[in-house]
Amino acid sequence: MKCAVQDPAFHAGWQPRRRPGCSRLAGILAECQSSVLATDLLIGIGIGIATKFAIHLFNGVSIKSLLFPYLAIEEDIEGHVVIRAHESAVFSNWIAFRRQVVAANLAKGKPVEIDMSGTHLVDHSVMEKLHELEDEFHRAGVDFRVAGLDNHRGLSAHPHATRKRSLAVIPTEPPKASAK
Repeated sequence: MKCAVQDPAFHAGWQPRRRPGCSRLAGILAECQSSVLATDLLIGIGIGIATKFAIHLFNGVSIKSLLFPYLAIEEDIEGHVVIRAHESAVFSNWIAFRRQVVAANLAKGKPVEIDMSGTHLVDHSVMEKLHELEDEFHRAGVDFRVAGLDNHRGLSAHPHATRKRSLAVIPTEPPKASAK
């Protein structure tokens, strides 16, 4: 089955454990250090989550969008469901994000497109979960595609790395010289 994801980096050469990025490393180090020092795993996990929240806030994510996804669900005249995500798509709002996507479409069997162009940040766990959700929809025989990541830059070379929207769009081709 042909992959419907617009961003070629979404699938290209996916490998499970390859340089996930500095933000994930910082969270892992904080979690390991705190759990060893405090000798309580739950405290270590809590500190790791708080560190991840701090990193997301540093990257410009609003406090409200850490917990609640901003999704606009529309249906076009052909019956395709278009879900436009705004603000951020991060690990802490993934469950509500997924619930809305599945409720809007999977049972109806209509093609779905998730437009991420309105998001400021899409973290690595959401990138991976979108890949898994695409597989789930394809197994159910429903077309699924993720679009709008063209203006986002990966924070590492990993295909599922955290993506942050660039402030300025940089052209991929050099400007052509004008003819005199």
